[in-house]
Amino acid sequence: MRRALAGEPGVPAEDADLVAAAMDWAEAGMDFADASHVAAARGCERFLTLDRRLVRAGGRRGGVAIAAP
Repeated sequence: MRRALAGEPGVPAEDADLVAAAMDWAEAGMDFADASHVAAARGCERFLTLDRRLVRAGGRRGGVAIAAP
Protein backbone atom coordinates (compact mmCIF):
# COMPACT_ATOMS: atom_id res chain seq x y z
CA MET A 1 0.00 0.00 0.00
CA ARG A 2 2.74 2.51 0.90
CA ARG A 3 4.60 1.89 -2.33
CA ALA A 4 1.42 2.37 -4.35
CA LEU A 5 0.89 5.78 -2.75
CA ALA A 6 4.47 6.90 -3.38
CA GLY A 7 4.15 6.08 -7.07
CA GLU A 8 0.96 8.07 -7.61
CA PRO A 9 1.06 11.15 -9.82
CA GLY A 10 0.66 14.24 -7.68
CA VAL A 11 2.43 12.65 -4.70
CA PRO A 12 5.90 14.14 -5.06
CA ALA A 13 8.90 12.74 -3.25
CA GLU A 14 11.75 15.13 -2.58
CA ASP A 15 14.27 12.27 -2.68
CA ALA A 16 12.90 9.05 -4.19
CA ASP A 17 15.94 6.99 -3.12
CA LEU A 18 15.54 8.13 0.48
CA VAL A 19 11.83 7.29 0.46
CA ALA A 20 12.49 3.87 -1.11
CA ALA A 21 15.11 3.02 1.54
CA ALA A 22 12.80 4.16 4.34
CA MET A 23 9.97 2.06 2.91
CA ASP A 24 12.20 -1.00 2.67
CA TRP A 25 13.28 -0.62 6.30
CA ALA A 26 9.70 0.06 7.45
CA GLU A 27 8.50 -3.07 5.68
CA ALA A 28 11.23 -4.95 7.55
CA GLY A 29 9.79 -3.71 10.86
CA MET A 30 11.41 -0.33 11.50
CA ASP A 31 9.18 2.64 12.35
CA PHE A 32 8.73 4.68 9.15
CA ALA A 33 9.58 8.00 10.82
CA ASP A 34 12.79 6.51 12.27
CA ALA A 35 13.61 4.95 8.90
CA SER A 36 13.12 8.30 7.16
CA HIS A 37 15.46 10.07 9.58
CA VAL A 38 18.14 7.41 9.32
CA ALA A 39 17.88 7.38 5.52
CA ALA A 40 18.30 11.16 5.51
CA ALA A 41 21.51 10.71 7.50
CA ARG A 42 23.21 8.78 4.68
CA GLY A 43 26.73 9.97 4.19
CA CYS A 44 27.09 10.50 7.94
CA GLU A 45 29.19 8.30 10.16
CA ARG A 46 26.51 7.93 12.87
CA PHE A 47 22.88 8.67 13.59
CA LEU A 48 22.54 9.50 17.30
CA THR A 49 19.24 8.90 19.05
CA LEU A 50 17.87 8.62 22.56
CA ASP A 51 15.45 5.93 21.35
CA ARG A 52 16.93 2.80 22.91
CA ARG A 53 14.61 0.55 20.92
CA LEU A 54 15.89 2.08 17.68
CA VAL A 55 19.49 1.61 18.79
CA ARG A 56 18.85 -2.06 19.60
CA ALA A 57 16.90 -2.72 16.41
CA GLY A 58 18.83 -0.51 14.03
CA GLY A 59 22.45 -1.49 14.24
CA ARG A 60 23.61 -0.13 10.90
CA ARG A 61 21.39 0.96 8.01
CA GLY A 62 22.52 2.29 4.66
CA GLY A 63 26.09 2.63 5.89
CA VAL A 64 25.04 4.71 8.92
CA ALA A 65 25.64 3.37 12.43
CA ILE A 66 22.70 3.95 14.77
CA ALA A 67 23.94 4.74 18.27
CA ALA A 68 23.08 6.42 21.57
CA PRO A 69 25.03 9.59 22.48
